[in-house]
Amino acid sequence: MKISACLIAKNEEIYIERCIGSFASIIDEFILVDTGSTDNTVKVAETLGAKVYFYQWTDDFSAARNFALSKAKGDWIIFLDADEYFRIDDEKKLVKILNNIHDTKVEALSTTLVNYDEDNLIQQSTLPVIRVFRRKQGLCFTGVIHENLRSENGQINLYDARNEITIFHTGYSPSEFERKAKVKRNLDLLFLELNKDPENSDICFYISESYMAIDNKKALEFAQKVIKYNNSELGIYAKNYSNLIQCMFSESYTFGEVEEAIKIGVRQFPNYPDLYIYLGDLYKYLDRKFEAIDIFNESIKKIQQGIYSESRASLYIKEIYLKLGKLYYDIGNYTESVKLLTQLVKIDKQNFEGCTLLLNILLKFENENNIISFFENIYNHNDIKELIFLLKCSLSEKSSNLARLYFSLLPLQIKSDLLKEEALIYYYSKDFEKALSIFNKLNQKTNKFEIKKIICNFFINNKSITLQMDKNRILKELNIKILQGDFNQEDYLLEIINELIQLNEVELVILLEEFISVLGIDYKVGKLYQLNHRFVDALRHFDSYLEYDVDFDEKHLGNVLFNMSTCLFNQKEYGLAESFLLDSIKVYPFDFRVYDLLLGIYKLLNDKIKYDEVKEKLVSIVNSIRVDGNKKNNKIELFTLREINPINCNTEVMEGLKRLIIVGVNNISLRLLELIDNAKATIIAFITNNNDVCKKAINGVPVLNTDVLDTLEHDYLLIMDDSIIIETTKPSINVSNYFKYYYDFEIHRSFSNFLESDKSFEGLITGLSYLEVGIEKELLNYKTYNFANSSQDLYYDYEIAKWLCNYDEIKRNIKYVIIGIGYYSFEYDLSLSSHQNRVLMYYPFISKLHNFEGNRELLQEYVELKNLMSLLFKYDFRTRIFNAVKDLSEENWNKLISGKLTYEKIEHGRDLVIRDCNKNYPETVIENIKIITEYIEFLLENNITPILLVCPTTKYYHKNFSNRIKNEFKDIIDNLTKTYNIELLDYFDSTAFSEEDFYDVSHLNKKGAKKLTSILNQEISRILSKKDTN
Repeated sequence: MKISACLIAKNEEIYIERCIGSFASIIDEFILVDTGSTDNTVKVAETLGAKVYFYQWTDDFSAARNFALSKAKGDWIIFLDADEYFRIDDEKKLVKILNNIHDTKVEALSTTLVNYDEDNLIQQSTLPVIRVFRRKQGLCFTGVIHENLRSENGQINLYDARNEITIFHTGYSPSEFERKAKVKRNLDLLFLELNKDPENSDICFYISESYMAIDNKKALEFAQKVIKYNNSELGIYAKNYSNLIQCMFSESYTFGEVEEAIKIGVRQFPNYPDLYIYLGDLYKYLDRKFEAIDIFNESIKKIQQGIYSESRASLYIKEIYLKLGKLYYDIGNYTESVKLLTQLVKIDKQNFEGCTLLLNILLKFENENNIISFFENIYNHNDIKELIFLLKCSLSEKSSNLARLYFSLLPLQIKSDLLKEEALIYYYSKDFEKALSIFNKLNQKTNKFEIKKIICNFFINNKSITLQMDKNRILKELNIKILQGDFNQEDYLLEIINELIQLNEVELVILLEEFISVLGIDYKVGKLYQLNHRFVDALRHFDSYLEYDVDFDEKHLGNVLFNMSTCLFNQKEYGLAESFLLDSIKVYPFDFRVYDLLLGIYKLLNDKIKYDEVKEKLVSIVNSIRVDGNKKNNKIELFTLREINPINCNTEVMEGLKRLIIVGVNNISLRLLELIDNAKATIIAFITNNNDVCKKAINGVPVLNTDVLDTLEHDYLLIMDDSIIIETTKPSINVSNYFKYYYDFEIHRSFSNFLESDKSFEGLITGLSYLEVGIEKELLNYKTYNFANSSQDLYYDYEIAKWLCNYDEIKRNIKYVIIGIGYYSFEYDLSLSSHQNRVLMYYPFISKLHNFEGNRELLQEYVELKNLMSLLFKYDFRTRIFNAVKDLSEENWNKLISGKLTYEKIEHGRDLVIRDCNKNYPETVIENIKIITEYIEFLLENNITPILLVCPTTKYYHKNFSNRIKNEFKDIIDNLTKTYNIELLDYFDSTAFSEEDFYDVSHLNKKGAKKLTSILNQEISRILSKKDTN
């Protein structure tokens, strides 16, 4: 069995090696058809062993593909686009599959294609595609742009490999979208094709898809034509309905029209989950909870069954779990709510809304020991962050016993930063004296706890509450003044009442009922009881409110009646609930919630006749109300509408971003003040729980306690200190986590920055962190690119050099490469080290994972973090932040050595040496000798001078270094320098450098880097002059 790889390309030098490299080990030939490249596409392909053919472009992708097929000789064809590549190790699975089906009648494989935004590291959608098929008479491509494989005999006999083979496609990343200007190109060609066949559904679909990026109205027009002509053979209707629904929400259609459009799609494509999610979101928005529940449950089933068209549904499973959990909670089905919310927190452990709601339900039915055991199966009690999270959730639900337990498990130094939490534990356990003592300390910074202090004082002075208490005394001690029309007093009294309800001190609220009626706030008090699930008390106040001698607004009266029916429903008084709902409809017939609850009652009572009657009324009302397209993002939460189109992603987010709060005060967060000016945003405050810096200002920006957060108007939180847990409904981005992976992302940025550079370099640096910080490349006499990275090994040094030399300009101009090595380099393999996950950052560029046996799923964590940052910051802003982090790190490192005592320096040096010398792997040494030999030979073959460099270290490091490894290194290097007549610049224990030149025992600081760079300038000139002389 032979396998041929086919590729058509134009100016794809950046991607070809990654594409072919993802399956090169299994192919027998590589056919490249070039359609007019002006870059190094052909040369790169030839280095990969391609047979290159040139094809005169005719604006017809299928013709070019079929030309490539005519040149192939293999039994099976792999036909990817240049910007596509196989998931790691899937090529091995592919060979097994092809061997198993080779003697069957299978003609092609259906695989999963993931549209992947490479700029923001996020999966956009998935769809089934054919990229592997037999070379067979009658199998060929059709279609000018979106070319498809067709069979002369009709349907292609497929093998379903969607769960086994995944292909990533990056062609619609924002930068790639701009690079190729695909929208314009596609539309120009598609309209040429449409002129030949004006009623072709497939062409109309692709036109609609293209317009989705720039013109919703046009996209809708052509999506409707797809349905009208109804002659597609490509299975595009499900995705077309998805596009159509998105467009309808941007135009003025009635909710009924949108609902009917979705239902048509569901009837025609009952297994397409995206449409169910649209419908569920629509019902949820219209307060049709019971219908939303049914539809969301269906969407989960469809996702689990597998997806056959392009879809985003599987990427939204966490949101569906949360929505369903909340909906079940709202209708009192706590069993189902617990199931959904448990699934949610298992896959999203820091979901505050989901966890608190789950805890709310558990506290109704379970004792605290059972709850603790339940959460132990999900959360790690040894993880401080998770403990603080559970503490916050427990306090949110007023469970002092749970909060006390989680608080007790925290280290002492963490507890000292959680004064507010400690005070609340005492408060909710009714230890008011201790609570008051801490509130008094906190109140030095904020008056947020003033009401809690008043309540503490009241209960300290009144140990028991009786109905015979003097009511005027109660008013006085609670600081309540009863004046009708005094809205400040109304709000104050409501806050007092809410606190008392949450403390379960309802007897005291009963004593205040006379004053509640005087102020006319029975309805508001009823709502407080209802929110706290005290439905009998809520009904009592709603009933009192309806006895007021006033003319109620129809809509408001309908709302009161609906709230009363909700309380009755939760008390399982379905008959009374029905009566109140019918009265509500008579008063105000346009409240969707009323009909939804009626439908729920009739469903529970199995009354189909009444159910159908109400459903008919609801449909007529829905059909009469139009969608406000201009307010769709504020009102309706459709899962695709929340996503910003890739081509405008950063711009749209930044335009809406104005007010930022930074959580945490540290060197990096302070530097954000300097960087924010160009980001169309303003930092309005720093938030911290460090009392020493509160009430101060940094460059005019106030530093405030976390307690005042909910009083500040803001759009985003930037969390720079993840030890500070924040409860907020506002979007927040944990920037501190992003910086935790700073060095990993630096590798990615090294490649990205290079791709954006002019590439007119004369020198290259590869190696470890010693060269990354130890050379000031701007001071070198020759323009040099520094590709040294923390923990980088010889394998990736060599692969980077080969990757760079694919560029003609680099290969033509480059004079030398500095190969940075340490004495332990030959015993070091990144993929076997504690930093092995950094290997994942090289893969998008060089398509190789050398000896890697680590957790490949970790890339998803990088993906989520990078996506969060990308939503908030433009790329140049993120780059400036990174540079600031690096500068600050270097500033701190400059002080490190001089700030330590001698014994600490010795200890630090010994620890680092032990870490660097704890290797004794003969097989790694053998492999690394082979790698550096090939590396040197590669450079010499391309007329590039290799310069081996060992950076200086302090005496605290080099005096403790292993003699065995040192001797091994010298033996290897002696052989290399003699064999290839190259030089080693060894400054390992050089006396030219003093302690003031280092930021730690083995890395230079800025001063030391300038000194080494000056020395290198002389040495590089000497070595290159020597080469010219020879």
